[in-house]
Amino acid sequence: MRSYLPEILLGLILCLTAALVVRPAVETDPPANTVQAAAPAQETPSYDQQTSIRLLIDGQTKELSLHDYLIGVVMSELPADFAHEAMRAQAIASRTFALHCAKHEGANVCADSGCCQCWTDGETLRERFGDGYAAFRARAEEAVESTDGQVLEYDSALIDATFFSCSGGMTEDAVAVWGGSVPYLRAVKSPGEEQAGNFHTEVRFSAEEFAGIILAETPQARLTGDPAAWLGKVEQTPGSGVGIMEIGGAELTGTALRRLFGLRSTRFSVTWDGEGFLFDVYGCGHRVGMSQYGAQAMAQEGADAETILKAYYTGVALVRLGQTGPPDAEK
Repeated sequence: MRSYLPEILLGLILCLTAALVVRPAVETDPPANTVQAAAPAQETPSYDQQTSIRLLIDGQTKELSLHDYLIGVVMSELPADFAHEAMRAQAIASRTFALHCAKHEGANVCADSGCCQCWTDGETLRERFGDGYAAFRARAEEAVESTDGQVLEYDSALIDATFFSCSGGMTEDAVAVWGGSVPYLRAVKSPGEEQAGNFHTEVRFSAEEFAGIILAETPQARLTGDPAAWLGKVEQTPGSGVGIMEIGGAELTGTALRRLFGLRSTRFSVTWDGEGFLFDVYGCGHRVGMSQYGAQAMAQEGADAETILKAYYTGVALVRLGQTGPPDAEK
């Protein structure tokens, strides 16, 4: 009788072998409630950090990032206790000024506040502020970084964002100081500046000193007899400064008199009090654009940086520049 046992055993072995074959897993969508890890977000590059500024200082050109330059400007231009929004307004004005400026061949700006805007290196600032340096730098850096790339434009072009310390209550028209009319640099009221140490100053000259200074500039002036009669009519500017003053029959501009007598601004009056000529001077600086102490007063009243800037620069827009390099100031 034929035995079927070998065939039965072979069949069992083949079935077991087939069951042990490893098949590839089938890919399926994860359950709807499964949380997948998100791809890491790409950090937006800082406009200020990737934009270079060429700074003229001590006869040499120094290249640094706009970010580092602006921190030095804010710390050099403002007192350490200024309000946050006043610092932010300064950062925006200074960024705009630096990118618009074209006064120096081979450099964007210089470190002289009388020409461009003040800038001081970190080592000097550390010595100047001592233990308060770190806190001041942190505040200045936050003001710069929170306004990264923000500038002021008028008619889609960067403005000449001039600024100064204190106006004495009212800023000045550009035409009264520099001779050219600029639509966004108009005379505006600037209340609350009395806290500034340079809000009001007095300067006195004897009759002999006064006459010597005037005659060196204008020899045709007639400065004889009673000094009280030397002073003539005065024409005021839109910003309540001295436009033209008649002295000894000669006409001198307010800007010339400011230079000749070392006055802090052109917003002044002069009188003869029987012993000398007394200049009463209000404000400090050219008084065109943003008043730093006026910005501080507005910030203390709750105004933000944009409100401050638009109060001093007439009809401007606050915009944020792109991330691909410095803007074209002539666009």
